Amino acid sequence: MHHELQIRRFVLASWLFGVFSLSFIVGSLSIQIIEVWVINLLPLLFLSLAAAVVISCGQIDISTGGVMSLVGMTILFVYGFPANGLGSALLAHAVALTLVILLYWIYSIAVNRGVSSLLVTLSVLMLSKGASTLLQTCMQGAGELCRSSTKFAMGNATLPQQFVLPYMDNVFFATGVLAIILLLATSWRFHSRWGLEHIAVGMDQTSAKYSRIAVSKIYTLAFLTAGILVFIASLIRLHGQANGGWSANVGWGEELLAIAVAVIGGTRVTGGRFDPLSIILATAAVYTSRDIVTNDLGVPSEVASMFFGLVLFVIVWLDTRAQNFRAKHT
Repeated sequence: MHHELQIRRFVLASWLFGVFSLSFIVGSLSIQIIEVWVINLLPLLFLSLAAAVVISCGQIDISTGGVMSLVGMTILFVYGFPANGLGSALLAHAVALTLVILLYWIYSIAVNRGVSSLLVTLSVLMLSKGASTLLQTCMQGAGELCRSSTKFAMGNATLPQQFVLPYMDNVFFATGVLAIILLLATSWRFHSRWGLEHIAVGMDQTSAKYSRIAVSKIYTLAFLTAGILVFIASLIRLHGQANGGWSANVGWGEELLAIAVAVIGGTRVTGGRFDPLSIILATAAVYTSRDIVTNDLGVPSEVASMFFGLVLFVIVWLDTRAQNFRAKHT
């Protein structure tokens, strides 16, 4: 397993090196471009880690994109409602965080009672998208449900200046966050009892129960951790100086990209494997590849998505074959 892990890291690092080489060849590589890459990949990294945490314990979460959208719209909605005395940035963030924790706590309760995580997160994905759209409609003063009962300081979802945090777009801040993520995630995964039990549940839930591991507790902690990671990703996206605004569809579809990055980064779709360094490398490789392919080479985004879908299929197929091979020869 250790040998396989090193090979995956080497392949991902080689992929990333190839991307930098291609960018250099086409003449677009510069210090400024690298800084932009480092800063802008953070939200995707947090979403991918959230997906990996849930997948590695044998579950799935496809609601992250919708929840991200809901977080941003909730913050703007509460902050822009001074008529009811709710125009507080701190309160707006607290409400959004409470909402996320509540949603992911409900996920854990449902899973612990035997409900499919796919179904419950799919339901929340649809609800989040609808709620985000409704909040944006209310903020714009449109719709019979909102027109007569809401008064906002903002007529749209444009961010007020106090929501812009310049350090969010600082390369040193982004690099520091990456280093902290790698340190904390690696310590949790390889050097904590919680991390080892988490992986054990993902490998074989029945065996974990016989080993007296509290499976329900592991699921609860996994979903709550994922929720916090999604919330952080939303804040980074919301408060970035270069973003300029927020709309109800921000984050839609990114749950699939996050799952793809998690799998490319070595997270087994059936659970039981999680490597923080590989996920960071996969995030960087996928993000920079998409940027070069679409912006520098002029390939349509639809074609790029098809290519990455093919890459994901090949990786899952090879992983399944390797798992079957090990099962036959052990």
